Amino acid sequence: MNFFEQQDQARRTTSRLVFFFILAVIGIMTALYFLFVAIFHASAETSETGKQIIEDPSLWDPNVFFGVLIGTVAVVGIASLAKIAQLSSGGAAVAEMMGGRKIDPGTTDLQERILLNVVEEMSIASGVPVPVVYVIEEDGINAFAAGYSQDDAAVAVTRGCLNLLNRDELQGVIAHEFSHVFNGDMRLNIRLIGILAGILVIGLTGGWLLRMAFYSSHSYSRKKENNGLALAGIGLALMAIGYIGVFFGNLIKAAVSRQREFLADASAVQYTRQPDGIANALRKIGGSVYGSEVNTRAASECSHMFFANALKARSFSGLLATHPPLEERIRRVDPGWNGEYPVIEQSAVQPAMATAGAAGLTGAESAPAPPVYGLEDSYTLAPGTESVQAAVAGLSTDSTIKVDADAVVSQVGTPTQQHLDYGRQILASVSADLTEAAHVPMTAVAVVYGLLLDTEEEPVRTVQLQALKNQSNPAVYKALLTLKADILDLNPRARLPLLEICVPALRQLADTQAQRLFENVEVLIRADQKISMFEYSLHKILKRRMEAKLSKASKSTIRFKSHKALIPEYNVLLSALAYVGHDDANQADAAFLAGAMTLMNKIGKVLGRLPKEECTFAAIDKAIDKLALASPKIKQLIIDAAAHTALADGTVTIEEAELLRAIADTLNCPIPPFLPAGA
Repeated sequence: MNFFEQQDQARRTTSRLVFFFILAVIGIMTALYFLFVAIFHASAETSETGKQIIEDPSLWDPNVFFGVLIGTVAVVGIASLAKIAQLSSGGAAVAEMMGGRKIDPGTTDLQERILLNVVEEMSIASGVPVPVVYVIEEDGINAFAAGYSQDDAAVAVTRGCLNLLNRDELQGVIAHEFSHVFNGDMRLNIRLIGILAGILVIGLTGGWLLRMAFYSSHSYSRKKENNGLALAGIGLALMAIGYIGVFFGNLIKAAVSRQREFLADASAVQYTRQPDGIANALRKIGGSVYGSEVNTRAASECSHMFFANALKARSFSGLLATHPPLEERIRRVDPGWNGEYPVIEQSAVQPAMATAGAAGLTGAESAPAPPVYGLEDSYTLAPGTESVQAAVAGLSTDSTIKVDADAVVSQVGTPTQQHLDYGRQILASVSADLTEAAHVPMTAVAVVYGLLLDTEEEPVRTVQLQALKNQSNPAVYKALLTLKADILDLNPRARLPLLEICVPALRQLADTQAQRLFENVEVLIRADQKISMFEYSLHKILKRRMEAKLSKASKSTIRFKSHKALIPEYNVLLSALAYVGHDDANQADAAFLAGAMTLMNKIGKVLGRLPKEECTFAAIDKAIDKLALASPKIKQLIIDAAAHTALADGTVTIEEAELLRAIADTLNCPIPPFLPAGA
């Protein structure tokens, strides 16, 4: 499954939806036209003998046509735009519309803590930002991912998921939802909500008129009673016209959703290499009395977003069902299934989620429960790993990694079980105090500051600490001093993952606090009068993550579908990467050529390495921000060229890996961690 092809497919599907939406509006408009022509003809003036006189019996009435055209476009368009505007802040708006409660990153609830750990592992393993996580207080087993982009994504699960699924099953569900994040399905789903809202408004208008008619029928005035009958007739006609549009809209929604669900199931198996995880979750839906049902008010308009069918079964569910039958989904991931569903006791909390030992977490079952943020209570380790200490010991500290540049593009959006295991090792290497601090807004700020402290030069670190003492919140500064030793001892590979864990907590800061955070980050970066690759990567990623809080959700508009306007940016990006780790001009030339050739062979244009002084971080910033507006196919070529440049010698340093992933992140192309040999 190619990430870039799926992105293109999602955008083509969106274009088709717009086309079908236009067809539905045309159909509604045509039906309304004939309705109003009939009304005007029926209400024409009558002669004294009582016979109707119609001056122009023709079905064509330009006045009616243009009135209906303007009215329909205005009503449907306004309704669609209003719904899309309501959801403009991204996944959080959808989750809250569904009645979801945002999980506090610092929660002490064990079920919620394990859910956050699973989400964090998947995020680090895939290179995707940690989404905001919600819980919906429903007994059915269900979940969804929503948002316009990876940076404003939200993942929501029902209480039934937490109560009834063990950790592997929960991971299968979360991996399924992350597939929707990777493949562009979230944006498509939000647009579907807006489209259906616009079509539905005609039927809702009819229902409103019908209620008006009902109240009029209670009047003793014969004239008002007749008016009520007329209103009832118009209301029924509008409801029929509106729901014809809704019917076909739901057909489109169902057809699109079913195919994407099959893909997400397959992706979840690919990511986790555990077919039983997602298969058992689906089987438990079949065996639970509540199934996957969600009874919130907005479940109907968001039904296509869920992990499984959120609505009660209907007689026509086969035609309009937003999800394939459970049996078919299970057999696709487990061909040997015997067709039987387990009997689920709905009142009992799943033991695998209730205790650390039963969940497959480390530690003896008879041992007292560790603190909520204790490692033993937070992370399931790789198979064969018996302790947190062993996992940490298995985390490579090598400064360079051998990486095949040809394989980088194929890894975008396709994490594996090895990446998940590596993510667990990364998280296990972080001390309990740092893990706890990263989940609380004010101490998360201290963690970010600590990540920017100079690890090599004590005088620079002293200047940084003094600056923070003078202009940061005293409580934050005190927390930094407490955490400083742990941060300085942190495995370099865990630095950016720790930043990602901090982001959900940082998004809870007030705007003024967030502004102060960025001001102090820049002070820390400039303390030694230079910017390192790590500092640039951290600043770039942090800025992107916080944009979702400080501004409206990014719509990732495509502005460039050809290479012509991007040649200068290609030169800047590849030249800058060529100079990373190469002081020798000949080595820089070789690195640049390794990446440039992959592009020149595709675009038929000659690229040239720029002087080093022209490859500033500001120039890189400007270049990759423009490249982020390219089409998925062009982004694929950019990532491939960048990888061949950075990996021209077959190895990548930690700093090079961080920079390459920061660049890919800006392009909305998540690259999983580069794994050390044997990982």
